[in-house]
Amino acid sequence: MLKSLMLFSLPIVMSATAFGQQTWTQKVELQPSIERGSIEPVAEKTKSIVEDSAFSGGVVPKWIWGTNNDVNYVVRKSVELKNVKGARLRASCDNACTVFVNGKPVGKSSEWQSPMDVDVTASLVDSTNVIEAEIQNEGSAAGFVFKLVVKLNDGSNVEVVSDDSW
Repeated sequence: MLKSLMLFSLPIVMSATAFGQQTWTQKVELQPSIERGSIEPVAEKTKSIVEDSAFSGGVVPKWIWGTNNDVNYVVRKSVELKNVKGARLRASCDNACTVFVNGKPVGKSSEWQSPMDVDVTASLVDSTNVIEAEIQNEGSAAGFVFKLVVKLNDGSNVEVVSDDSW
């Protein structure tokens, strides 16, 4: 009885093994990313006019904080701009920050090792621009660092960095 059962099940096992070894293919389908809780697709990230190399030279930003590491701060800087072609900022904070340009949030960072990198061209105006950062520390060392590179229509750059003037 056992022999007949084995002989009967052997072809089934062999055909299942052969079936499993077949190559299956499917054309790749790309779907738009949708942020959780949203019904709108996430906008495609476009390449900024301001290149990465703009952040490796020029004015060097300083890590700044208030007089007390146990206090959260709001730091602010104003800059006059005209004829902006493109603008990009990078910022980080130990421990967390939210950066605002002209009163609107443009980026957040909660890991100082992973700075925010945001194209802010659409947030700037041909006039006085106010840059603010809400910065929070969760104990121990505290610091905020910021650099904005603005490319003007004439090809020149304006750099705004964190320093003692904030």
